Amino acid sequence: MAGVYGPDLKRGDHRLVIGVPGSGKSYYAIRLVAKAHRVIYFDTTGELEEEVRHATVCDVEHWPSAKVTREPYFRIVVRAEQSHERDVGDEFVYVAQRARDIGDLVLYADEVGDYNRGPAERALKMMHRNGHKQGVVTVFVSQRAVDIPLGCRATATRVDSFLQDSEDDLKALREVYDPGSPGFAERVRAWQPKQPPITWERKQLYT
Repeated sequence: MAGVYGPDLKRGDHRLVIGVPGSGKSYYAIRLVAKAHRVIYFDTTGELEEEVRHATVCDVEHWPSAKVTREPYFRIVVRAEQSHERDVGDEFVYVAQRARDIGDLVLYADEVGDYNRGPAERALKMMHRNGHKQGVVTVFVSQRAVDIPLGCRATATRVDSFLQDSEDDLKALREVYDPGSPGFAERVRAWQPKQPPITWERKQLYT
């Protein structure tokens, strides 16, 4: 089912998109998955509901029927922080489990810094460790590199970074992605508006 991921993603991808507010990361990330056929969006800001066309919009308490998720094409926008029973981290855990159950889709997680602790952190890392077994491609979006758990940074297949100017975030990038001269973090620090993102990509280990 390689076609479900569209031309810009492939089975096994675990993509990170990071950048300070206003740098263009959300615009870029939304378009990265725009041509995928089957996408679940975890939306903590309420913005994706407006951005994603022809989507089924729900919260975790009103999950779509199995008929929807069996279709060859669907878009589900899950509005986070709508449940009286769960906090946003618990909601992400629920959505990640549904994504694994359904399989062969893209899971787009917005503003990871809002739910990067406890069970949600474990779910984020689990998607990178095991999500590919169910055909789940992940796109995790964050304002700050440090908000992406180290276990996800270390297992990403590609990182697209717009501006990061906090030394904590630059250090987080250096510790994983910084071969070459200048290194990845220094190129991210030097990013300028209207430039494409600075990209790090893992070498393909097998064909």
